[in-house]
Amino acid sequence: MTAPTSPLLQDTLPQRSASPQDDRTGHTSRITIALAALTALVLGGGAVLTFEKVAPSLPEAIIGAVGLICLVFLAVGRYEAAVALGFLLSGVVKIEPAPPDGVFAVIIAIAVVSGRLRIDRIPAPVAGLLAALVSLNVLSFAAALNIGTGIRFVAITLYVILFGIWLAGYADRDTRGRRIVIAWLWIAVISALLGSLALQLGSFPARDWFIGDGASRADALFKDPNVYGPFLVPISVILLEEMISPRLLRIRAFPGFLMLAILIVGLIFSFSRAAWANMLMATAIMLAIKLLRRRHTARIMRILGGLAIVGMIVLAVVVLTGKAGFIGERAQLQGYDSKRFSAQHFGVDIAEHYPFGVGPGNFQYHYPVETHSTYVRVLAEQGILAEVVWIGLCLVTLGFGLSNAIAGRNAAGIGSAALLGSWVGLLFNSAVVDTLHWRHLWVVAGLIWAATLTGRSGEPDVALGHEDDDLNQLGPGPERARGSSSLGQFDHGDVVEGRIVPRAPGA
Repeated sequence: MTAPTSPLLQDTLPQRSASPQDDRTGHTSRITIALAALTALVLGGGAVLTFEKVAPSLPEAIIGAVGLICLVFLAVGRYEAAVALGFLLSGVVKIEPAPPDGVFAVIIAIAVVSGRLRIDRIPAPVAGLLAALVSLNVLSFAAALNIGTGIRFVAITLYVILFGIWLAGYADRDTRGRRIVIAWLWIAVISALLGSLALQLGSFPARDWFIGDGASRADALFKDPNVYGPFLVPISVILLEEMISPRLLRIRAFPGFLMLAILIVGLIFSFSRAAWANMLMATAIMLAIKLLRRRHTARIMRILGGLAIVGMIVLAVVVLTGKAGFIGERAQLQGYDSKRFSAQHFGVDIAEHYPFGVGPGNFQYHYPVETHSTYVRVLAEQGILAEVVWIGLCLVTLGFGLSNAIAGRNAAGIGSAALLGSWVGLLFNSAVVDTLHWRHLWVVAGLIWAATLTGRSGEPDVALGHEDDDLNQLGPGPERARGSSSLGQFDHGDVVEGRIVPRAPGA
């Protein structure tokens, strides 16, 4: 018997002829090294620029160093726990870089050096468009008035792109999808509760932390109500689809509708008009896809009835809190809207004089008001070609999302109908708010890419046995004796990577 040889002694073994597999391995290694270098550049540049902006004191530096060491050990030893922590912190973004960005930056770095960053899980058209967008960002530096601002902006852009790529490779099994959904749902519900209660209760502890815009709008632990509101939309639609077709959550009607009501109230109290429209579009598209599949129609009708009740409760909350008049005012054009439209018009004019853009993040040095539009910002700062690339990326992702919805391909158990609706809502939101660096935009994009290459087709049967059973049994129920198994059934086993794994007796 041949004794096993340590990898450290591989150089002493006889050389064997090269094979195509060796070429592929070498190619993958070179890509990994390049990505590792890119990740180091992004993290190092981000750290330098952050410390230039806010120099930490010695105690803060010590605490930060200890926290970083602990985070690295967590990501190495308990990778999945680190991911859950990152998503749990995704609603804490009062400062920049935000805590979730620090967690995900470490996770991505660990993924690169350990081979967990699966770039083969990115559709080829998406990879090409992302590479082109980064290249055009660099090209636009030629006209930048402030190089430091440009470097910081590009570093953040590279980070969110790497985050989307990492997530597309990570979301490859139902256990991971469930972890993402549960963490996102928890932090979204907590954020909505904090924002709503702080807005209504003058004596709420640390009230100023959870409200903004002159204490008139909820923003929870976000810096801007216009970011906080849209953050609640995708998880709300995912929750609603889970209530129709259970895959990942063991949830019954009452807690499901209660959480949905909390999320909707939080969304309304953000007083973000774009977020309201985002939610309506995302929900309508998700429900339309579910109805077009002609499955669980009776269940959908009951869910709609439940939504009507939730709507009446939300309306009562709005009226009783005296916010109905303010909602009416917010629904109209505001005085600052003319400034936004002027900035967008100026951004289009800039493209005529700077075809390659004025430089990343440099629009602010040409006009005193931000563009409030991702499309205009990309056009003004990165140029006409970058605008074509960005719109192409949005449309290609939209096409993949539609294809996934038609085929019923889910992303690690996360429904394709909810992802399609969420992406359409975000595309609309991007017309009136700068969304390029929103983490939840890249979460939805990454999940759509994941479903495109690794998603499983087919929608699970409703876990009820009969569609006409009591809606109160929204959680997975007993398997019927007809011989077909449902992805949503937990009474006889657990869902693991799309299969029902029987439990041991008494489990």
